Amino acid sequence: MSVGVRELTVLDEFKPFGLIAEALDGKPDENFVDNFNYFVFDPKITREREDYESPASDSWNGSDHELFIRGNRIIWSSSTRVIKRFTLESPIIMACWSCLGALTEPRLCVLRVDTLTVYSVDGE
Repeated sequence: MSVGVRELTVLDEFKPFGLIAEALDGKPDENFVDNFNYFVFDPKITREREDYESPASDSWNGSDHELFIRGNRIIWSSSTRVIKRFTLESPIIMACWSCLGALTEPRLCVLRVDTLTVYSVDGE
């Protein structure tokens, strides 16, 4: 092995929790069975900027959070718990958290072919 190169060991196959949540809800949309995206992120991203130093509540339990996107649905989860589900009228191209201007609370920005929808952490 050359300098600076590390050998990785695969511990287990990773399965996004969104797949498990979908299975519990029923089967996924047949048009999007093998087509999904997921993003793992630090829970601090979804907390208000001034709140970063406050003690964690149950929903901010220190584990990574996941956005699972398939077709027109998004599942936001933490560990093995679903925090929010979003179902939109048309397929989702991309979704990400963003801090917009002077707002203290981050927003979930969801891009679709014809629309950009912005949600607050509580789903409004």
